[in-house]
Amino acid sequence: MEAEQKSNHKLSATFKKPEAPNRDYFVPHYGEDEDILTTKQHLAESETSHKHVMEASFTAPTEHPTDYFVPNLGEDSEINVAQKNIASAEKRLNHVIDTSPAPKAQPRDYFVPHFGED
Repeated sequence: MEAEQKSNHKLSATFKKPEAPNRDYFVPHYGEDEDILTTKQHLAESETSHKHVMEASFTAPTEHPTDYFVPNLGEDSEINVAQKNIASAEKRLNHVIDTSPAPKAQPRDYFVPHFGED
């Protein structure tokens, strides 16, 4: 109330739906932006120098082939070396590396009842 008196303004609220803003107004067109003009110029120069016209399409691309044969060529030599190095390190350190998945995270954001102040 003191703030209303100091500002000489009475706070009021209403739940009436506000009027829609005017959406039919004039928007001036000043021509294309300088960056757009420059980009178009650079594109034309590139197409001329490379003798290729860039084309774009918004049609969905054709699906790539799936379920094709993949030959099994065995393990890669780097994998074999890595496995040997791991086995050697485990033996030397007398420790086996645990590669099992991480344990589940503790639950979060659970309800904690409030029984009042202690």
